Amino acid sequence: ARIAEEKDSSATLSEEHAQADSALKEAKRANARATRESVRLEKRAKEMRAEVEQRNEKVSKLQGDLNALRRRFQQFNDSVRRSDERSLATFDEAAASEYNARKEEATAQTIELRQQLTSLQREVNTITSRKNQVDEALATARGRRDGFAAEEEAVSQKVVKMQEKMAKLNAELAVARTRLEEVEAERRRLHLQDVEKNEKLAEVQQRLSDARADRQESERDQKRRETLEALRRIFPGVYGRLTDLCSPTQRKYNVAVATVLGRNIDAIVVDTERTGIDCIQYLRDQRAGTATFLPIDSIVVRPVNEKFRTFARGARLAVDVIQVDPKFERAVHYACGSTLICDTLDISKEVCWNRGQEVKAVTLEGTVLHKTGLMTGGTSVASSREAQRWEDRDVEALKKARDNLLADLTELGRARRRLVSEDQLRSELQALEAKAVADGDSVDTTERRHASVLRELEQARAEVDRLEPEAAALESELAQKSAELNGVQSQINGIEDRIFAAFCARMRVPNIRVFDEGRGAERQQNEQKKAEFETSIAKHENEIEFETNIQRRHQERVEKYTRAIEEDGRALESDRRELEAFSAETRRMEAEFAEGTAAQAEMQERLRQRAAAVDEAKKALHRATRALEASSKELLNLEAKVEALLAERIAIFRRCKLEEISLPLLGEESIDDVSLEDLDRAQMSQSGGDQEMEVDDDVYAQARASVEQIQVDFSGLKRDLRENSSDEMDVEFQETLKNLSAEIERISPNMKAVEKFGDMEEKMRATNSEFENSRRDAKTAMDAFTQIKQERYDRFHRAFTHIAEHIDKIYGQLTTSPTFPLGGRATLLLEDSEEPYLDGVKFHAMPPMKRFRDMEQLSGGEKTVAALALLFAVHSYRPAPFFVLDEVDAALDNANVGLVARYVRQRAAGADSQFVVISLKSAFYEMAEALVGIYKDQEAQSSRILTLSLKGLEE
Repeated sequence: ARIAEEKDSSATLSEEHAQADSALKEAKRANARATRESVRLEKRAKEMRAEVEQRNEKVSKLQGDLNALRRRFQQFNDSVRRSDERSLATFDEAAASEYNARKEEATAQTIELRQQLTSLQREVNTITSRKNQVDEALATARGRRDGFAAEEEAVSQKVVKMQEKMAKLNAELAVARTRLEEVEAERRRLHLQDVEKNEKLAEVQQRLSDARADRQESERDQKRRETLEALRRIFPGVYGRLTDLCSPTQRKYNVAVATVLGRNIDAIVVDTERTGIDCIQYLRDQRAGTATFLPIDSIVVRPVNEKFRTFARGARLAVDVIQVDPKFERAVHYACGSTLICDTLDISKEVCWNRGQEVKAVTLEGTVLHKTGLMTGGTSVASSREAQRWEDRDVEALKKARDNLLADLTELGRARRRLVSEDQLRSELQALEAKAVADGDSVDTTERRHASVLRELEQARAEVDRLEPEAAALESELAQKSAELNGVQSQINGIEDRIFAAFCARMRVPNIRVFDEGRGAERQQNEQKKAEFETSIAKHENEIEFETNIQRRHQERVEKYTRAIEEDGRALESDRRELEAFSAETRRMEAEFAEGTAAQAEMQERLRQRAAAVDEAKKALHRATRALEASSKELLNLEAKVEALLAERIAIFRRCKLEEISLPLLGEESIDDVSLEDLDRAQMSQSGGDQEMEVDDDVYAQARASVEQIQVDFSGLKRDLRENSSDEMDVEFQETLKNLSAEIERISPNMKAVEKFGDMEEKMRATNSEFENSRRDAKTAMDAFTQIKQERYDRFHRAFTHIAEHIDKIYGQLTTSPTFPLGGRATLLLEDSEEPYLDGVKFHAMPPMKRFRDMEQLSGGEKTVAALALLFAVHSYRPAPFFVLDEVDAALDNANVGLVARYVRQRAAGADSQFVVISLKSAFYEMAEALVGIYKDQEAQSSRILTLSLKGLEE
């Protein structure tokens, strides 16, 4: 408990120390931030003071310039006044009186002509205004006519392409319908062939069974084949009978090989011992007879004595005359061993008797010389039948026919699988039909659009035809009125020349108009200079006012920075005091933490010593536990063996009871006196029937005790049988039991047929259920795919529709100029409107006053403008925060550069886009808001950046 308290105290001190340390660090960071902010404000205030001084100097300079300008303006006014005085001195009062008198006379004589001149001027102005309106309307009409002509050509081409596409789609529909009919016909044909092949296969199987059957053992062999087929279906590791897996190399060895194989000729070859045990258990459960199993992984194969391969002429090893797959060689070597097959009996006697070799030899007729020197001979019915297995030509022919039929059925299955699903073809056909309907609607819409464009084109042409004669008439009328105006002006000029002839001669001017123009030009020049002076004075005054306002704002900012610096100074002083308090608190906590750490170290050392003692005690306990577990495991193994022997004993008693086998018992009891219920309860208690045993434990315990008291009387057995408990004796008894069971089963019907039929029917229902589930899953997947496909089409269609609607407007804005106010035209067309993302998109651009051409035939500059229009149209759908344009104007002339720069400037004026343009053209410089330049610093040998803001410098 004390250790825990010390740990808690140490943890508390650590936490408080950490909090204090964190607070100290935060205070230091706040102090550092305040210090940096104060330094920054000091620096900024210093910069502002310097800038205020510069502004003061600039204002003083501007004030001086303004004063000088005002002095020059006063001097100019004085000179103009003196010039006017000199001019008045030359143009005396008598000349002025004469000029005025003659002017009144000329006015009186030309008053009607001047009225007529004024009327003609008004008419000329009216005709000119009307002519300009008509010319503008005519240019607009011609532009509309050319635009609609290009659009009509594009729409007509689109109609032709869509009609061609419809024809192609109709052809695909016909092909799809034909293909569906062919697939249905092919499926029916394959079904008929499948039925025919299955009927033939059933017939061949029956004939093969009949040909293999022997009159005496036909039912027994048939049941063995059925049992073997059942085992092969249930257990994948069952390969087949040894006689089916191997064969003699020549027909003359058939009898000899059958004799060599002996009782192993019908043995079943399996892959592992576990598979063999499972097969034996299955035979027991199904009461399907007995069989011998050869597990390839565990059979012990003795090596063949190689000396017998060339030991005697006419004698050869049995394994050398048998053909077998390498996979099953171990089973053949196990069955044959080093047995020799000799051509004659004399050769066998020579090898076994004369040369004294302990080897088993078999002649071609089936005579056997054993290792012990015994000889058995003759031919039995069984041996002849076994030998005849490899000679039956009809069986081989039937096997070949069966294999061919199976191959044909397999090929038919493959052909059915290769056939395209009818549902898929119907779905494709429905999709094509839907696409045909949609394309038909598109064709109708396009044709209606074509008709509308044609009507608009005709209206535009009619408008051009109407305006052209009107423009020509106005041109002719304007020329006529201008001629009349010039005639009236000539008459007025003639009358004035006649009246002012003497006056002009004294003034030495050609005519009075030259005299009036000279005096007017001098006055106009003086007025222009005066206006220039006034403009310069106003500009200097505005600039002085602007600089004064800037100076006042800078001064206010300097005062604001000064107040902020003072406040920061006070805050820094407060933070410094808090920092000192935190430092003192931290030193106090560090001291307490050091004391707690020393106490904790002492307690940890004591804890380590006690933990070592506890670990030693745990090790001793673990060793004792392991010894106890070993003893318990050994006891459990012995109990398990006892239980296994008792279970086997109860099973034997139960089998004897069920099969009414008379089993002698000690005492006066017999197996008939033993109750079958007691045996069942004893077996259930042995196998662990927990649910039943919970009902009445005493009943099961009594049943088991009564069974354990049963003692078998072995006095009836012979002495050698009582003393012989070898495996050979057990095998001999099992063979006898197998033969007797086979004989019993031969005369008994198969009672499991109904149960097997029920199992197969249940399996068929499960298969049908899986098929229905798979079909529903496939439909769900197809629906999901269709939904995703539609969503993909909708998203693409929304984007394409938006871009196609905006690209014409954007391209027109990029190509609009005073010469071509309407700009160019641009269109986007889909090559496949049903699934547009599987095909291309046609982009057509028609520059102003040019006919329609493919994109490849446009110039580099025209392609660049079209590409920029497409880029900006895409940007209008999903706007990006900024653009980076890297020398996009490289292929543009100055006029197009100006148009693109103007459009970029308009777009950049909004709040949703920014443009960073890399360019070498001055047009972009002039319209930019700021310039950024890169140059090389020769001294530092590195790049430098120059920036210049152009805001407010547009003029």
